[in-house]
Amino acid sequence: MNFVIIFFLYIVSLSAEDLKTCYSVQLLSFPSAQAKTLTKIPEGCQIITIGKNSSIRCGCKKEFKNIQEDLAEFKKNYSNAILVNTYKYRFDSSQNTHPKNLTKFYNEIDWSKYNVELLKKDISKKLYGDNINLIPVNRLYFLAKENMYEFKNIWNNAGILWPKFIVLGYGRYDIDKLYKSINDKNIIEKVAQNSYIIKRPIYISASASLLINNVTLRLSNAHGAYISYHGNLDIVDATVTSWNIEKSNYGPREKMDKNELLFYLKQEPRPFLLGLEGSFTKIINSDIIGLGYKGQSGTFGISFLKSTQQIQSYNLKKVFRKRKKPEALLVGNNISKCFFGFYTNNANNIILAGNTLHDNIMYNFDPHDFSGGLIVARNLSYNAVYAHGIIFSKKVKHSIIAENIVFANYGSGIMLDRTSESNLIYKNLSFENRSNGVAIYESSKNIISKNIIFRNNNNGISIRNSRKIRIEDNLIYRNGNNGAEVSTVNIDALETRNFELDPYEKSTQASFIENHFEKNVNSALSLKNGASLFFKNNTLTNSGPLFFSGEIEDFTEDILKKNENSGFSYKYKVEKK
Repeated sequence: MNFVIIFFLYIVSLSAEDLKTCYSVQLLSFPSAQAKTLTKIPEGCQIITIGKNSSIRCGCKKEFKNIQEDLAEFKKNYSNAILVNTYKYRFDSSQNTHPKNLTKFYNEIDWSKYNVELLKKDISKKLYGDNINLIPVNRLYFLAKENMYEFKNIWNNAGILWPKFIVLGYGRYDIDKLYKSINDKNIIEKVAQNSYIIKRPIYISASASLLINNVTLRLSNAHGAYISYHGNLDIVDATVTSWNIEKSNYGPREKMDKNELLFYLKQEPRPFLLGLEGSFTKIINSDIIGLGYKGQSGTFGISFLKSTQQIQSYNLKKVFRKRKKPEALLVGNNISKCFFGFYTNNANNIILAGNTLHDNIMYNFDPHDFSGGLIVARNLSYNAVYAHGIIFSKKVKHSIIAENIVFANYGSGIMLDRTSESNLIYKNLSFENRSNGVAIYESSKNIISKNIIFRNNNNGISIRNSRKIRIEDNLIYRNGNNGAEVSTVNIDALETRNFELDPYEKSTQASFIENHFEKNVNSALSLKNGASLFFKNNTLTNSGPLFFSGEIEDFTEDILKKNENSGFSYKYKVEKK
């Protein structure tokens, strides 16, 4: 009992760092429902939502005198501007600090700092602390109860009514330290030199960190083992895998109808890694195999999640919600046979560089809901079994997909979806995907630049219900349908979307500048259903039976002429009856 009290008090005290306040200028306040009607806010400002009310706040400064100068400046245009004292955590760093020019920002990255050997040297091998305890699952109420109920049958079949989690309190530990401290092969079994089977879930508290270094860590499928954490996790030169003890392998998945893969309660739960609020993760030069399933709370494989669920009463869960979004660095890893290779929900400042992700069941890379400040660069992504190689979905913003090689995926090679805006797709090689090379769906204000996109089964580039898409200096050739297709599509009947929470605009506009189209099967460019277009300084070579198809087919001669001069603009006009 004493441990539980100390443990909880430490978490609360540690979270105080995230509760520090700052001074800000508040320009306006309004009901949250009106936030989506705002088209422009001043640079350096953002919309802060608290319950049913929102406001525009600018800056987050420690010194009162510094913010007073800002207030005087904003008063010139916003007479009702006021000073407020607010929590730092309310300011989303991905919105505050994203570079104005993502291309310039990316080209200035010093990649020598991301050398695997240098990163390994930077990870501390120093261990300390002796706060390892076995805590019954029902006393860890601040963790996702959904995950625990999903594993209940697994635990029961293993003869564990409700398991005791391996809980790490203040300190830094490695797997051998856990093994020796617990000293129970029914919980952690050492099966060979530097090889362990974990038979209970592990929770790393906010005050703790776990180092998995130069070991093989087998998370037992039959015992419902997984790792979740508010603290830090470092995986270096290691293998972390799901494990079928009877068959001595990672435990190949049961065969499923592909149409049911994203349904709840259709899959046997499997081990996973889940970084929660305030966590920081480094995975360097490691193999991650067989993790994840479709559960309700970040169970997909390697996942990083900050919950957006509203909590009414003030308890420990609410304290955790105030911690910053999870962050991570993944370099030089091989990630395969997971449900999703990589997933985020409401995470920030994550770098994935030089990894190989392949043969994952759904997506290889899937940053999701409200994540930002991501760099997905110099990775190899192939053979996503039932979906896309790299996808940003549902308001992933201010992020970069660059210099990746993406091929042979079931869906599109690269995709932006569901209001994922202000992102850069740059210098990638996307080829031989079963759908499109690059797809932008319901996501405006994105740039597709300097990519090589070829031999994809459908279109090289597909733009749907998205505006202000700039496509520049790409090589687009030998795609199975069109080099590029720009269309407006009514998707109101799509049953998998809630359009009240996830609205879209039936409007599409794209600019094509200095691209090279060659030998695409149907046409270089197709325009459909009232989409708008600007086309300038592009070159076209042997593109199908048509240079242009759809609504612009009849304008071919005019397009070719203006393409070499001031550019061709097309805006669909509805004929009056």
